[in-house]
Amino acid sequence: MKIDRLITIIMMLINKKRVTAKELAEFFEVSVRTIQRDIDAINIAGIPIVSYKGYEGGYEILEGYKIDNNFVTEKEYDLLLKLLKGVENLYDDPVVKGMTEKLKAVKANDNINIDKNFIIDFSHWGNSTRIKRKVSIIRDAIDMKRTIRFYYLDLNGKGTDREIEPHTMILKVNTWYVYGFCKLRGDFRLFRLTRIGDIEKTENTFIPKNIENNILLTKKGSNNIDLKLKFHPSCMNRLDDYFEMEEMSLQEDGYILVEVSYPEDEWVYSMILSFGDKVEILEPSHVKEIIIERVKNILNKYK
Repeated sequence: MKIDRLITIIMMLINKKRVTAKELAEFFEVSVRTIQRDIDAINIAGIPIVSYKGYEGGYEILEGYKIDNNFVTEKEYDLLLKLLKGVENLYDDPVVKGMTEKLKAVKANDNINIDKNFIIDFSHWGNSTRIKRKVSIIRDAIDMKRTIRFYYLDLNGKGTDREIEPHTMILKVNTWYVYGFCKLRGDFRLFRLTRIGDIEKTENTFIPKNIENNILLTKKGSNNIDLKLKFHPSCMNRLDDYFEMEEMSLQEDGYILVEVSYPEDEWVYSMILSFGDKVEILEPSHVKEIIIERVKNILNKYK
């Protein structure tokens, strides 16, 4: 939207002092002529921008012009900037980058003491380029009301080709999901982006349907179960990947007792099996029987 671009240009000029038309054109992915028209519009609006020619030329806001920054405190500024930077690490979006530029401009002329002891980063360990690409494709499809096609691998390892009408993107902890109407299943489904492959935006359009906010992260067909698990002390370095400290209690013999409620599905069984002989299921009994049966099947494979 043009108004967002104009505001972001103003903030970038306040932050960077002097910016060339080429730099602005590349940032917004528009022509230099478009940027020139934007600068004219900003001048007409009453914000004085000066143009300098030559090797070190560019645009800059007239010296002495500044934005009132009293509406946000130093701590609020620091936290908001960290949140935006954390999102930038996870999601490539010009809107997020533009918001960051605007926020920087608010305190551009102040000496801010940035708290380096508190860092927010929502991204995965390692290279997150593929996830960023998927997020961008899905966001574009949602904005344009286009369907997306992809290959999906479910919890049971079964792969299917899907075409969905994407309605909502969800970031839970540090994992992206897309919620949409699946044409294969004829119903709304939640898809985890790490299990999506060969994604593409189609030319097929759709009319968004009304969805209930409280069902977005509800696993259909899954009932919560109360698990009681006993872990060997050597598992401590992994337990915080799955459980909160309040769900764990250290026993006198050094073992760790975990009491937690989870939706019963394939993930729960796989999580328990991943600890091998370092975990004992105390409750419920039916989960214990499921794990026993799976262990027997594993042994049969190697007889």
